[in-house]
Amino acid sequence: MAKSKSERPDLILMDVIMPGTNGYEATRAITRDEATRNIPVIIWHGQGPVDRPALGPAPGARDYSDQARRHRRLIEKIHALS
Repeated sequence: MAKSKSERPDLILMDVIMPGTNGYEATRAITRDEATRNIPVIIWHGQGPVDRPALGPAPGARDYSDQARRHRRLIEKIHALS
């Protein structure tokens, strides 16, 4: 989350499982912060589908994908943001 402020990336691919916090909490923090709220976030979960797709992306996230899907789909999602 600190790097999102200092580096201001064009896009964040956020994993769900991280040490100390989870991707949903980090996404909420990033998208609620005035300094980082315009950085698009895609939840990119590495363990295959979880319940989240049925609920939609995490609050603040622009989209959701699981890494079990082909990378082509992720590229399509990124292009859709521009």
